[in-house]
Amino acid sequence: MRTYIATLIPRIRKFSEKLDNLTLLTNQHWVVIDELRNSKLVYIFRANYDLLIAQDGKVEKGKWEYLGNNSLLIERKNESFLFRHGFFDSNVLALKVDGKDEFAFLVNENKYGGDLNSIEKVLEFLEQKYLKIIEIPEPPEDIIPEPIRDKTPVLIKEISTGETRYISKWEWDDLISSGESTKYELISETKPTYPPMQNVKFIEPNEVERILAELDDFTPVLIMDAKSGYSRYVSKREWMEYINSGESIKYGVVTIGSFKTAKH
Repeated sequence: MRTYIATLIPRIRKFSEKLDNLTLLTNQHWVVIDELRNSKLVYIFRANYDLLIAQDGKVEKGKWEYLGNNSLLIERKNESFLFRHGFFDSNVLALKVDGKDEFAFLVNENKYGGDLNSIEKVLEFLEQKYLKIIEIPEPPEDIIPEPIRDKTPVLIKEISTGETRYISKWEWDDLISSGESTKYELISETKPTYPPMQNVKFIEPNEVERILAELDDFTPVLIMDAKSGYSRYVSKREWMEYINSGESIKYGVVTIGSFKTAKH
């Protein structure tokens, strides 16, 4: 079989099936990519380890064997060839020549009759399928972007209960707009950040979700930066914003409930 140098294969190997997936390998018609031939050469790996090699209506019989450790032995006439795993999916089989950085390429016959009939097209197909960067389209000009929310911390006290809690500035502005701010006293617009705590065990995310489902949007949540160890209070509503934006992966939840000074 003709072999090619292909730097693409190591880059996509993590997407590959293993050579021991014999169901995918056997009883398929694999067409050898060889641009120097004027005729089609087809390999059929049979489940009983017979190898049929067909060309122009003539069939040569050989043997094949999976040796384990992603190695494949092919025997034809008086020659034997050892190949290593290169890349393997339902469309393309790339076998690495043992001891060389060269690959033999075989294409499932169902694809060969279409676009995958040259080495350039095979490599282009694999790159597009496994490495293509999906471009995110620009939003239409008539869509008004969501305004930036001010997350400056605000400490408020509920007048009726005396309970204190932290919310973000945009949440306080919402309370003012709705007339609900009359129920609270604005204490401070600065939020303390507590130094790293020792031996902290985070609440499991599923448990956090269960607890918060029963609480109001302004319930205080003490979170800790998983990297620095510093902790601070946010409201449930602000924490849900973190979850929706993906920022929550940087933090762990320490406590949920009324505002209390963190102990260290």
